[in-house]
This record gives sequence, C-alpha cells and structure tokens, in this order.
Amino acid sequence: MVELSRLKSGFFTHIDYKLNTSDTPIRADIYGKDALKEHARKMGHSDRVQTNLRSAYPLPKRLWENQQRLTFIHKKFSESQAADKTILPPSAEWLVENFYLIQDQIRQSKADLSSGFYKRLPKLVAGPHKDDPRIYGIAMEIIAHTDSHLDRDTLLTFLNEYQRVAALNSAELWAFPIMLRLSLIENLRRLMDQAQITMLKRHSAKELSDRIISEQNNNGKQRAVKVLSKYFPPDKQMDPAFTIYIVQRLREADPVALNLINWVEERVSEHDINLEEFIRVETHQRTLNRSSVGNVVNSLRMLSFMNWSSFFEDTSPVDKILRLDPSGVYTKMDFSTRDRYRHVVETLSKFSIYSEQEIARRALRLAGMWSDEHPAERDRRQAHIGYYIISGGLEKLRQRVNYEPYPLQRIVDWIKAHPFNAYIGIVGIVFASALFGTLLISDIIFPTF
Repeated sequence: MVELSRLKSGFFTHIDYKLNTSDTPIRADIYGKDALKEHARKMGHSDRVQTNLRSAYPLPKRLWENQQRLTFIHKKFSESQAADKTILPPSAEWLVENFYLIQDQIRQSKADLSSGFYKRLPKLVAGPHKDDPRIYGIAMEIIAHTDSHLDRDTLLTFLNEYQRVAALNSAELWAFPIMLRLSLIENLRRLMDQAQITMLKRHSAKELSDRIISEQNNNGKQRAVKVLSKYFPPDKQMDPAFTIYIVQRLREADPVALNLINWVEERVSEHDINLEEFIRVETHQRTLNRSSVGNVVNSLRMLSFMNWSSFFEDTSPVDKILRLDPSGVYTKMDFSTRDRYRHVVETLSKFSIYSEQEIARRALRLAGMWSDEHPAERDRRQAHIGYYIISGGLEKLRQRVNYEPYPLQRIVDWIKAHPFNAYIGIVGIVFASALFGTLLISDIIFPTF
C-alpha cells in the first residue's frame, strides 16, 4: 500500500511505501531455453501438492483486487495525461492505451475461473506459492524468468519438461491459460503501482522545483536553499526518482537555478552517491519497467489468439497414452470425441486411487490384451481403447481401477449408461406428478361427501 504525506501547500513531500513480495514486479534472472528446461525439471522434483487444500488468499479474490487497483490507477493516469503528460512515466502509457485489452482479459479470467473448478486444482504445500494452485506457481515462474515475454514454444517446452518429472492432470492443463492471464495481470498491477509512485514523485518534484525557483526569484538564494533543505535532510536517504526529477526541472530553469543544482549535487555526494550514476540507474529501471509492461500487454494479446485445444493435446500425458490405441481409431477422431474420452478418464481418476495416466494405461492394456488374444477377429471394436472408456468395457475398466464414486455420481453414471431408461423414468415421474396434482386440485375444488 502506498502511504503519502502532504505539504500544507498541497503537494507531496515524500512518498513512503513498502515493497514486499506482493508489490515488486515479477522479474528474476532471464533464462534461455536450456536454463528454462532445467528450471522446469527442478520444479517438478521439488513441488509438493495437496488436493482439497483451501487458500487463505484465493486467486479469484486477488484478481478482483487487481481489477479494482488497475481501474483506479488507469483513472489517475488518464487524468494526469490530460493535465500534465510530463509527469506520466513511459510505462504508464501502455496501460492508458491498452486498458480495453486488460479489461477483456480480466472478464475472461473471471468467467473461466469458477469456484468449483478452482477448488479442484492441486495446491502447493510449501515454497513461495504456498497454498496457490501448482499450475499458478508454474505460470508465475515462467513469467519471472522470461520477463513476461511469452510464446507458444516456451510454454510448451516448459510444461513438457516439468512433466518429465511430475505429470499434471487435465484440470491443471486446462487451467494453464487462465493462470498465465492471472499472473500477467498480477505483474501488471505491481508494475503500475510502481509507475503511480513514480508519477506522484514527479508531481511532488515539479511543484517543489517551481516553488524554490519562485522563492529564489522573489526572496533570494538563501531562502530558496532553506526551502529545499527541508526536503533533503542530511540524515534521510534520498529517493532517486524524486531527486532526479528535481534536478531535471532545475536544469530546465538554468542558469537561474544553477546554484540550486549545485546544492542538490553536494547533498547527494554527502551520501557517497554520484548524481550521474543515480540518473543512469533510475533511467535503466524506467526502461526495464517500460519493457516489462510492454511484454505483459503483448503476451496477453498473444494468449487470446492461441489455439488452446491444440496446446492441451500437445501437453496432455493422458492424450499421449490414448494415442497408442491398438486399433488406431483414437487419432482419427475429432477433438470433441477425444476430449470426451479424456473427461471420462478424469472422472474415473477423481473416484479412484489411481492417476489419470495410470487409468489411461490400464484402458490401453485391456485393448492391447484383447487385440493380442483375438488377432483374427473381424469385429475389432474391443481392440479400440474407447470400448473400455465409454462403451461395453467401461465396467471392466472401473473394476481394474477400483472405481468408488459418491452416491450422486453413481446416479449420474447410471443415467449416462441408460439414457433411454432414464428418459422414460423422468417422463413417467413428471406424468405421475401432474396426474396426482390434477386429482388433488379436483378433489379440493369438487370435494366428494
């Protein structure tokens, strides 16, 4: 949270703010392809997860807070752009010009991240992303080590390398684009917090420089230095952005303010700081932040155009197993049919002690065994892996994986297995209810004595 102190004259004397892990931009050492692969494998070894773990600060709540904060900052930036564009940091322009895209991505994330879906995601039990979904931690690490510069190949490589050590389930893979958007929006909020702080410092510096120049013109150098010294006490650490902007404003007033610039430079040197080095570091940070914000916006745009169905199949370990179908039918099916198979595997895993991959392997084993035992059989349906996933062999697969659903799921399974009987039963219940209601009403209106 940003804490501001105001002068009686109306501008900020200084800005006190605490930057912790929730405020600093998501930025770490930039990794090349090989380093990213190694990092992914290390994460796969170290990550420990737990299902049904509640988060103290769930992502949907964090997304809502980030939306409120970005909306507020955008409003302030827009006002500043109209009043005095010179105090607006370069990184802020990305938010002003692309706010419509940010809003769309936030709306999409809200729509995709239902509470039920969020609860299903395995959560990390330790580390910097403790209590967050594992797939969110992965997204955050990718963003940190690419400076938010994403592309399909990087994302694909990272997930596949991670899964060489620890497989992700289908829900996590489908959640991946959501988690990337949430991570990018989180990073954007942090970057915009810093941009707003810089803007406020520039505003303060502008008003202070105008005031001390006016003091010097009207009341002489000593009076101007006295005013200036209040904001640069010798026992207080000097703020780079505030100091640099003061100097820049005073240099614009040169030669009137030359003596004031010299005074500031002397005060800076008292802290064993070189002013030009001060300026170089601050300029580098400003350039870095502008680049990061640009990467965030461009990556959000890229994510909205990616074919996530194709990406899912390229990263799904279950899909890789099902594609080994002895009959060769699975690979010839359309996406929706393949997805139906994977969804059944996911449901079986939910009510079994076995992972999705193990269930897919057991279905593959059943199909392979039948194919080996009946090489001359003309009817090859039982050699198709789908026979054991959605057809007559499903019960056999359920037995092989110790499928133990909840009572409600048993009802759902029965309806899916006997749709016609379920339909007749529902129609019968509706008809009987209507008949009973009619008789009851007629008895009330026309009672028999």
